[in-house]
Amino acid sequence: EDVDIFSKRMVDTARFILSKFKNSFFINFAFDVTKECDCISTKNEEIVTKDIGILASKDILALEKATLDLINKDKDLLHCDTMFEYAHKKGLGNLDYKLTEV
Repeated sequence: EDVDIFSKRMVDTARFILSKFKNSFFINFAFDVTKECDCISTKNEEIVTKDIGILASKDILALEKATLDLINKDKDLLHCDTMFEYAHKKGLGNLDYKLTEV
């Protein structure tokens, strides 16, 4: 339950901050992905998936969902469905996305 509360607070905080910017563009660099957040990982952390690449979008939620789906493609590692649903409900973005490789 504490994780859900923390996740919802992260969504609310992100939504507040992003409301201060009109035109935002988001980029994820998915290299050397570990199970934990960058803020927790150590240099000795196990790499859990191959390098995915660089993902970008104007929709932060679609970008995060696409990134996580690609991370989970080979191994079912990370689950953020509750946070994503809450973010979508709060209007932070869409859960649907279309990947375009370049």
